[in-house]
Amino acid sequence: MKKYGSAFLIALCFSFAAAFTASAAADQSIIDAFCHTWVCDDGSGSAVDIWEDNGELQLIGLRSDAEGEDLFFTFRNCTYDASSGALRCEGGALLRDVPGETEEETAEVTVSSGFEAALTVDQERHLHWTGSGNAVPDRIYEIWDMQDDGLFVGEWYSGDTWISIEKYDNDYTVLVALGSDGPEETFWEYVCYLDNETGSLNGIGTKTRETYTDDQLTRSVTEYTDGGVTFRIEDGVLTWIDGRENAGRNMRFLRTIHEDQYVYLTE
Repeated sequence: MKKYGSAFLIALCFSFAAAFTASAAADQSIIDAFCHTWVCDDGSGSAVDIWEDNGELQLIGLRSDAEGEDLFFTFRNCTYDASSGALRCEGGALLRDVPGETEEETAEVTVSSGFEAALTVDQERHLHWTGSGNAVPDRIYEIWDMQDDGLFVGEWYSGDTWISIEKYDNDYTVLVALGSDGPEETFWEYVCYLDNETGSLNGIGTKTRETYTDDQLTRSVTEYTDGGVTFRIEDGVLTWIDGRENAGRNMRFLRTIHEDQYVYLTE
């Protein structure tokens, strides 16, 4: 199966999540059936993310064009049809990002609009997508399994610095964000693998510094793209061993558990 990187999830969370809404019956079994990140195992790069917000289902998806460029698709309205067991979506829009010189100058261009879709989930928990024509071809999706044995995957905090670790197949994607009260933010993005002999995560990553003025990104500098890293867990504590500049020295990260909007640190 093709690996789907963090860029898709970041786009879902930040670029488009507030732009479109979908409604559906607030039946918990319907919500549980549809609310996943779904990926297509045909090499197309197509993926769909469906989540619940106050009893309504929100949907956004990703597919590639003939040249491999990412296109995003969304719908103005989705309603659940109990008689057919389908999530029926109307007012579809297929969008392409056109980058500018700065993030603020990036524009969204509509490639296609007005199409529909019907989504059903079968007993094997496959999502069947039909009815969007050339905008989003008919496909079958499966749930993106980002679970492992629970050892590394999750969110970890040390003071105001946090680490987010996700897993897909044999790859781990790791984001480290260094806490800062000033206008500059520093973060590292790693792709890692599990070393079965040592039990640690090892990988290579990129360090980036971003400067904000009045909450607007004004400067982004990539300092390096070949930084080695090791993450280890001992007695439930995660350590970040940065081989390039030892940025994680003396930090001890604890896993967080989210429950009813509260965050608990596990000792």
